[in-house]
Amino acid sequence: MPYQSDTGNARIALTGDSLITRPMSPFSEPRFLQLVELLRGADASITNAEMLFHDYEDAPTLAPGGTYMRASPKMLDELRWLGIDMLATANNHSYDYGENGVVTNLNNIERSGLVYAGTGINMGRAREPRYLDTPAGRVALVAVTSTAPQALYAGEQWRDGLGRPGANMLRYTSEYTVPKHVFDAFREMRDAFGLVKRLRAGNSGHRDHAWGMVQMADTDSNFYMGSLQHTWQYPIPDGARIALGDDYGLTLTAEPGDVDANLQRIRDARRMADIVVVSVHSHEQGASKDDPAQFMIDFSRSAIDAGADIVHGHGPHRDRGIEIYNGRPIFYSLGHFVHQNATIERMALDNLRRQGLDRWEATPADFADTRWGREEEGELLGLAEEWTAWHDAVAVVEFAAGLPKRIVLHPIELGYRRPRGQRGRPILAEPKVGTEIVEMFRRLSKPYGTAVRSEGETGIIDIA
Repeated sequence: MPYQSDTGNARIALTGDSLITRPMSPFSEPRFLQLVELLRGADASITNAEMLFHDYEDAPTLAPGGTYMRASPKMLDELRWLGIDMLATANNHSYDYGENGVVTNLNNIERSGLVYAGTGINMGRAREPRYLDTPAGRVALVAVTSTAPQALYAGEQWRDGLGRPGANMLRYTSEYTVPKHVFDAFREMRDAFGLVKRLRAGNSGHRDHAWGMVQMADTDSNFYMGSLQHTWQYPIPDGARIALGDDYGLTLTAEPGDVDANLQRIRDARRMADIVVVSVHSHEQGASKDDPAQFMIDFSRSAIDAGADIVHGHGPHRDRGIEIYNGRPIFYSLGHFVHQNATIERMALDNLRRQGLDRWEATPADFADTRWGREEEGELLGLAEEWTAWHDAVAVVEFAAGLPKRIVLHPIELGYRRPRGQRGRPILAEPKVGTEIVEMFRRLSKPYGTAVRSEGETGIIDIA
């Protein structure tokens, strides 16, 4: 074999969300260094960069993706030191510092030498595959988010103007099914306040844009409440369809144009690379927090059909199951990899106000106390108290002859209930905790028919 990559053998390491604010390189615990070697030893290691890397050059936007996520650009060097090669940058925090923040972040990542995908100066750049050349072959990354403020949606460039910086988003509509008495109450409220704007067909055959509440496809069984967001082809309600039914229910439906455009780029990557990874950030859930939304299951399977070798899911601050679909793995969520969101150096005024804090007197620590609690007082709030937010895994997908053959789950723990200054750095889990993490993935993956067996301190999935 004249070329090393002819064997088709490769190891791709996948991690969850990296909310990194502090250096990794000073530490030297054996189990931490073993994790570093694991990442460095893979042919490509991929994480979701759920941070914007900048020095506060740009103003924060009004509506962030939660906490305003920011880290020093030096943390990119820390990710590289850990062994990370590729970053997914499409997530609900990509727009925390507006369009300028998107561009500043990408400029810093470009200078770091890390390969990224998912955001760009326009939609073409945000949606395009990005590539990493390795001795084992060329790896492509396409990254998309379904969870984000609508303003994050990158704009298409056109003949007379530039596109808009933002992210590759997979948008969706929500249909709430309600019983008749609730349906009638919604309609009565809408009509009483005059919250109706009818839409008419424009010269192009597309519906005109209408702000405020919209009546669309109004029938005896459903109507829209919301405004319309337009894409190049499809009008997307930024609101909800209220549908008449026998009981309460919620259906999320992916926007067809976003799905088709992403599948086109996945097919493109398939022809240009040896291994194709599609990274998906999604907070939306199905029947429970453990379950992904059905539209995300459908999209993930379509991505595999279009040529993806791996679907790399993250976003809901917890792990979800693993499915083997047509011989390719879908990770519906790998939870966290670095979880240091409580040590942001500066917090935007809008978030201080949302927590009821004084604009002149409040500090980032005050914000953290209010949002996540005080460890020294034994009071933890939100994600800080959830076991599932601090126990995850690094997944290594092993390829042979060009096909994924085995998944090795390496359990990690992130300092659950440790002091804020120590919490959030990943380390290979101790055996007892690791056993619990493998059991968690076994339980979560069972509904997809995926068997997770234990081998030493790891979980193993054999791909037929």
